[in-house]
Amino acid sequence: MLAPKGPVRAGPRRVAMPRLPCFALRALRAAGAAPAFPLLLGAGPTGGGALGPPPGRYHAALRLDGTPVPEAAKGAGYDRWMPTGHADTSPTAMFSYEFPLAAAQTTLYAYELTREPGMLASARRWARGVRGSMAPAIGRRWRKEAFAAMPDAGTLGGAYADGYGRAISFFVHLYRATSDAADLRMARTLADEALGRLQENGWVKGHAAKSYDETTDGVGVLLEALLELDSPPRGPSIVM
Repeated sequence: MLAPKGPVRAGPRRVAMPRLPCFALRALRAAGAAPAFPLLLGAGPTGGGALGPPPGRYHAALRLDGTPVPEAAKGAGYDRWMPTGHADTSPTAMFSYEFPLAAAQTTLYAYELTREPGMLASARRWARGVRGSMAPAIGRRWRKEAFAAMPDAGTLGGAYADGYGRAISFFVHLYRATSDAADLRMARTLADEALGRLQENGWVKGHAAKSYDETTDGVGVLLEALLELDSPPRGPSIVM
């Protein structure tokens, strides 16, 4: 349970500021200012925050100054896929064709439930594969299209928040299973890189080449993984 650290004034109502662990604090607060907190907690400058008008729908994307991206026509380049206005509770899912990190996570979840040695052996094989694919970057499939849509992606490098988050969570759970300090060091190395690339103006964005924060890039997955990294060494996860 996160202990509150005093009330924070945000519009017409007050919300308790949680006492977050160090990696989560680094993700949510930069240079002593935390514009992300009120919006993440649903209490922005006008009292609505990340929540829109009744019935309390969330905005699909936020600018890096914390303001919501209003409903708009499809943009050019990568912005064609940027969600605007309020988030769809049941969105049209447009996935890539492969989910290696999710598969890697699943082997550890299976081990945690069954304690089957074969599941842990499979997780160790996945760990070798993940380590062998360092440093994180946009994959070879869709790379051309991604670089065309985000011209700075090739220069800035790095992966999406979802990839960082899943890899961090994977190595945290592997450390819980093996007690191998190398697994925990890998998780921390990935967290350092993710925060180094994805923090801007006190926010965490989905990719270094993006100028806005977008939930479809897995920012929530990354934040949850950072909380796991600072959590006690035992316990289930919800990073799926």
